[in-house]
Amino acid sequence: ALRWRKVAVERSPSSPHLWNQLALDEEAAGLMEDAFDHYRTALRWNPWSRIALRGVVRTGTALGRPDMVSEARQRLRQLPKIDDDCDANDRTLVGSIDC
Repeated sequence: ALRWRKVAVERSPSSPHLWNQLALDEEAAGLMEDAFDHYRTALRWNPWSRIALRGVVRTGTALGRPDMVSEARQRLRQLPKIDDDCDANDRTLVGSIDC
């Protein structure tokens, strides 16, 4: 699956959705550094991507990147609250933010 995700982002490198999908798959495969970088790439194309911001919090926490985690948490706090797409991991990692 990762191979095809990489092909997709090569063909459409300005798509934050495709970068997020690649990062989610990398995160699931334990490739935290790659996932972290690709969530950040998604944020270059959409700085308010909830998926990418949450991904930066999760992977940045795992990688010990408190500066990036703090910035992502601040942005998440500015987004409208959405309860139906949160899971317990997001609430724990993001802290006091209502997802």
